[in-house]
Amino acid sequence: MKKLIGLLAVAFVVNTAHVFASETPCKVGEKGPGGGYIFVCLSEQASNLTGMKGLEAAEKDLPGGSNYTWKMAMDGCKDLRDGGFSNWVLPNKEALNLMYERLYLNGNKGKFTDLYYWSSSENGGLGAWLQYFKYGYQGYYLKVSDPKGYNASNDARCVRAF
Repeated sequence: MKKLIGLLAVAFVVNTAHVFASETPCKVGEKGPGGGYIFVCLSEQASNLTGMKGLEAAEKDLPGGSNYTWKMAMDGCKDLRDGGFSNWVLPNKEALNLMYERLYLNGNKGKFTDLYYWSSSENGGLGAWLQYFKYGYQGYYLKVSDPKGYNASNDARCVRAF
């Protein structure tokens, strides 16, 4: 839970303070220490405050394609052991959008699908935010399938702070 809160705090700092700097040793789009793709680099000042240098997206989606309910995606990221690290989480909607803007739109680093990706951001008790990578649209959807047969399964890509 502390790591999730920390990731949310980093996303908040990134979105509100615009603390990017060219002097940081990481570079957006390059491979991160966990083998994923860096999509956020923090300034030296922000790094000193948080103890983190940036955020990276896992190298690939959780296995199995678009078959994840929201809870399965949350648990899949929590259980992921990739690149020697275990601090992977499902991104919030702001971090998911940064992945779209900085990785998908810039040569699709990470080979994202053109489909919907879950975020950890909830919308009421039954919904969660997702992003349609083909067009960049963000909206919310049911976290579970409903009795009418609407399928609440989507792709999931985990992230971690480093």
